[in-house]
Amino acid sequence: MNVALSRRTRTAQANADVIAILAGKGGLGDGLRLISLPGLPTLIGRGLWSRLHEKLYFFSHPNPIAFIGSFNPSGDVPESRPDIVREIGEHDCGWNALIGITEPTLVAGLLAHARRMHARTPGLFYRFGTESRGVLQASGASIFFWPRLGTHPILRCLEALSPKAHVRIAASHLSAHSAIEAMLRLARRGVRLEILTEPTLRRVTPSAEQRLCDAGICFTRLDSADAVPMHLKFVLAEDGATQWTAFGSFNWTLSSMHLNHEIAVISTDRHLFDIFAERWDALDRAKTTETSRR
Repeated sequence: MNVALSRRTRTAQANADVIAILAGKGGLGDGLRLISLPGLPTLIGRGLWSRLHEKLYFFSHPNPIAFIGSFNPSGDVPESRPDIVREIGEHDCGWNALIGITEPTLVAGLLAHARRMHARTPGLFYRFGTESRGVLQASGASIFFWPRLGTHPILRCLEALSPKAHVRIAASHLSAHSAIEAMLRLARRGVRLEILTEPTLRRVTPSAEQRLCDAGICFTRLDSADAVPMHLKFVLAEDGATQWTAFGSFNWTLSSMHLNHEIAVISTDRHLFDIFAERWDALDRAKTTETSRR
């Protein structure tokens, strides 16, 4: 078994306990890889730190399958670090998704990616390499890796929609200026846009919410009473007879769009679209606070 974990996490020492177990006696030995990614230097002397944020789980038996999504294992019984769970939420019981991929070409490409990440720490110039520029494609699905250069693939697909399109976005984080501006452009062109987010004001700021609502976008936060985190990241787009969905580890934040190691899938599979549409409906039923202005 091989496991690659981020050594640097946003919440200090969030991985410390599990690292101690996996690195200890009877643990994984060389199968455990702790990754510290280089940051980008800035003129003010403080680096912009990159993190390993992608979520990729691969199993070889009984048949090869790779899972991509938003799920971070967190929470324990009994809970040894309640301070961390209070900060990030208990994802074991929160709103999350993992999608199993079995198409042989995609599985092989994802396995090769996982092995490269485990074998060596990506360097400062990873974004200029062939892997970050590459795309895994098969069976109506395209898989992208970050950090990468060029236009954000999901934003590129959104900007290609017609004014009659309908877009639903589930976002646990939404703060990047470029992402918000892209959503405002969609609304100005007449695209019907709905956004569902979690209640944390740090992850989706009130100022971002206000701008989106002022543009006539249907913006909704989930209830915070049960303290269940909403960590989903997906997009549902309908444009005439065309339907596609995007999902993965990506957030609409500066670090996720330009610094972190992320993974996302854009798929035209109708069955997958219907599954995410059902998840949207479940989120919609769970909402309690609507701040949309139509």
